[in-house]
Amino acid sequence: MNQDPHVLGRVDLMRLFPNLQILLAPIVALRTRIIGCLMIFWVLSGLLEFESTASTPPHPGALLPVAILSAPVVDGIETIRVNVTSLLNLAPHSLKHLPQLVIQLFCLLLSATAIGRFTGNRIFRGESCSMLQCLRQAVRSWQSLLQALAIWAALLVLCRLSLWLALTSASLFHLSSIIAPAATLAFILTVVIVTVAAGLACTAIGYDECSGAEGVSRGLSYVLSRPGVATLMLACTLAFSRLLSFGAVSLLILYGTEFADPSNTWKSGILLDSLSLAVCISGLTITYVRLREEVDGVPENEVSR
Repeated sequence: MNQDPHVLGRVDLMRLFPNLQILLAPIVALRTRIIGCLMIFWVLSGLLEFESTASTPPHPGALLPVAILSAPVVDGIETIRVNVTSLLNLAPHSLKHLPQLVIQLFCLLLSATAIGRFTGNRIFRGESCSMLQCLRQAVRSWQSLLQALAIWAALLVLCRLSLWLALTSASLFHLSSIIAPAATLAFILTVVIVTVAAGLACTAIGYDECSGAEGVSRGLSYVLSRPGVATLMLACTLAFSRLLSFGAVSLLILYGTEFADPSNTWKSGILLDSLSLAVCISGLTITYVRLREEVDGVPENEVSR
């Protein structure tokens, strides 16, 4: 006589609606190995913090690009630096810290690739692998990660240049009130799509073992081919991330641990950021595998076989 009717009902429900596997993202994200890996990333990232003047959070309005009709006239290399900074709407001296930013982003992609492989094996194959083994696999794929990072950065710059051209043209023809809102909205939407595609590329590199260019290409193709499914699963992932962070903060305050001390925001910050990021990476992994089956017809258990 079967003693597990509820388990069978859950499995049948997952098979009937496979996209419900996104509900497993916060459960898998709570594993100690995933949280520990991300906390190490935040600690290492803290060692590369910018100077105090550069680490000050920018005003929200500064994140929206503006039309640059003219640039300061400076001779030589300084002209290029000023023009690039103005065109991309970067903060002063931001190019000086570009190497640190690249290293931080590469470490983030490295962690996301390892966690994506760990999550994929755990959910879709029922295999428990070592996080160190996943990290070694991610390190061996460093060329693909750099390729994906370069493509992502190039696409962002291209989006920024397109917006600058649209806003500049609109100001010249006195159509800013019409074109500027639409162009800014299109810019934000495009940046989100490109960023999500880069996140899906990490799973493609780590779990599906493909190159960086192919991973970004798949990410863009899947999001554009199934925008409804991608939006729903990503919205659920972000909601789970926020709920998990809220729950963690509530528990820290309830039990009054040292992590909840207002004067000790660094410890609580890396813990909460690790929880949020773990849910996001797990959700992106599930989203990638589901979109791969829906778009390319590759079954879950056949990915990277």
